[in-house]
Amino acid sequence: MPPQWAPPQPQWTPAPASPLPTTPTAYHHFFRAPGIAPWRPIVALGAGAALFLVVTTVVPMLGLLVDVQVGGGSLGGYLDDIVDGVLPRWMTAFAFVSIALMLPLCAVLARIVGQPFGYLSSVTGRFRWGFFWRMMAVAVVAFGILTAVNLAISPQPPLEVLSDSWPMLVVLLVAIPFQAAAEEYMLRGLVFRAVGSWLPDPRAGLAVGALVSSLLFAVLHGASDPWLNAFYFGMALLCCYATWRTGGLEVAVAVHVVNNLIAASFLPFMPTPDVFDREAGVGDPTVLLQLLAVGAVVAAGSLWAARGRVAALGPTATRAAVQP
Repeated sequence: MPPQWAPPQPQWTPAPASPLPTTPTAYHHFFRAPGIAPWRPIVALGAGAALFLVVTTVVPMLGLLVDVQVGGGSLGGYLDDIVDGVLPRWMTAFAFVSIALMLPLCAVLARIVGQPFGYLSSVTGRFRWGFFWRMMAVAVVAFGILTAVNLAISPQPPLEVLSDSWPMLVVLLVAIPFQAAAEEYMLRGLVFRAVGSWLPDPRAGLAVGALVSSLLFAVLHGASDPWLNAFYFGMALLCCYATWRTGGLEVAVAVHVVNNLIAASFLPFMPTPDVFDREAGVGDPTVLLQLLAVGAVVAAGSLWAARGRVAALGPTATRAAVQP
């Protein structure tokens, strides 16, 4: 009896594992998802460290060439100044630019992890602009008051309008918002989340992730002054807390942008910039007053989240699979 023909049976293909958590999850634990292998965040952190080293070495060197052309000094003389701990003006400005260039590279690092870049902004998968602008307004008021107090009680370096002051100011005003955001995406985003997600317990992940990312933030600023290090570490911890409480980076970015814009706005008018002077002895306990401004913005953002105005857990709509 000849074999009878039968229609081909449909082949069942399982849906790919989701790169997003399948239950409501806090920001720092968001890499604990079925579709993200444990090795992926490690590779992303290694790639990020390598990219950071290359970009922040090469780009400031371009600024040094601008210093030679604009300042009229010799390359050897500027190199001697660098060895003595004095960074030339344009090299300092280009240092901000170099970090700003890391922001688009964070999208590449998120792809290495396997999660859509929007979820590095917040647990809702996007940067919440309305919330961010509210926090920017609070930050402007808080840091504005702080700056006025500092100008009243602390001696200020001499300022003057130089031949390249206005072009440098434009460069800084454009670069610093992206530079500040890049640091947040790298440290409160990738590092905080990668370390926090390695630990299965959310509370342990929160504590260890905040500690590691905050220590790294302080170390990367290269300060040998204990008061400055205390400020950097305290600011980083507060930003980690805000990121956890609000489910995103908006508060941390707002704090960082306003703080850096105010600090660097003096740079174009300083013949010998000391923005990066972080040697032991340059700081004192008054440096910690800045933490009051940071704390005020963090408190405002946390209160906003506590009232349910922004989501602290996500994803807001779980999907079977989301392609990065």
